[in-house]
Amino acid sequence: MGTPTREDTDIIGKRVGAELIDNVLMFVLYVAVMVPFVGASALLGGAGGDTAAAAAMGGALVGTLLASLSLYLYNVGLEGWWDGQTVGKRLLGITVVQEDGSDVTPGKAAIRAAPLLAMAPFGMLGVIGGILSMPVFGCFLVVGIVSIAVSDKRQRLADRVAGTVVVEAH
Repeated sequence: MGTPTREDTDIIGKRVGAELIDNVLMFVLYVAVMVPFVGASALLGGAGGDTAAAAAMGGALVGTLLASLSLYLYNVGLEGWWDGQTVGKRLLGITVVQEDGSDVTPGKAAIRAAPLLAMAPFGMLGVIGGILSMPVFGCFLVVGIVSIAVSDKRQRLADRVAGTVVVEAH
């Protein structure tokens, strides 16, 4: 593939669909990583005493951090080592490439997924953090949509920083 043009990146509906699929899968992944830590924390916390309470809080914190990191690694791992595709992108036939049309590298995938790291601190605040993260996520979403709409190659800000575009898979 040559250098992608604006027409090559005219796949907004597929991008939205892939994002929805990936967000459902990332929610399942987050819960799957978090549940063992929350369960262990509940058991430890129920044991009573300050040491058990501290261990329970530490376990919940570790679970939250690992669960948040798993979302970042989902994107970096799949896009970086699976032909520029997450599960959603693969199902809908789109892929991430570099601006020159070459395959995306793991480093570029890591830069592209960096906004997910900004969400991690909210997870440490439990339910309150989940509520507080909604407007932040909404802002990321709006900025991403506006950026896609106004950029020459329909790139989110993270795509511009990483030097990547999303195109039809070939």
